Amino acid sequence: VWDVEKTGLIDESELGSMLIDLGFELPTVEERVRLMNNTEKARSSARAVGVENVGKAGEGVNFWVLLQLLRIMCCFDERRVLERETEAAQQNQFSQGEVNGFRLAFTQWVEKDKVFMAYDAMNRFGAQPHHEDPDTVLSEEGLARLLRGGMGLNLGGRMDLRRKLQRKVDTLDPRGRIDFADFLRLMRWALASNFADINLTAHGEKDHDKAEASQ
Repeated sequence: VWDVEKTGLIDESELGSMLIDLGFELPTVEERVRLMNNTEKARSSARAVGVENVGKAGEGVNFWVLLQLLRIMCCFDERRVLERETEAAQQNQFSQGEVNGFRLAFTQWVEKDKVFMAYDAMNRFGAQPHHEDPDTVLSEEGLARLLRGGMGLNLGGRMDLRRKLQRKVDTLDPRGRIDFADFLRLMRWALASNFADINLTAHGEKDHDKAEASQ
């Protein structure tokens, strides 16, 4: 698909397109420079495991070099995600227990969001979407469903609340894609502003948990 000229090699422009299609982001010059450096690291890694033809610096990459590059990119991407999440948790002063609870709810509703999106695609286009989003992100509508169904917030018919939520989502990600780090930031905003009386809901759940624990 990405080897347009059918040479058996993926050149620099094809490589960038392929990585973006696979969910990696290369929005800055720094990211593209890192990609070039990682490509040369991948050549060295491929050579170290016995691959003889790894090409020269600046040339296109073959399958074995590409495999090493993807391993490098995945490790870096995982570290970057973890750093973002850790920073968000610390900045917003959530305990590890709170983070774990938020992560559980977030992960569950990401999976539900994918089902809703697939169902919507079938209704609109008559077929499953060709590409499933590999990222662990919530759409804006998925976020609203989480707040309603997962946290019991009353958003029904409240266009003022929906607009307020939309504005906040736009400040976090203009594409309307909320990852877990941004979800933590949004939850701190919701608690600080008492969005949709979330504090009453949160206190009610804590009182319920205490009552169950005392029985």
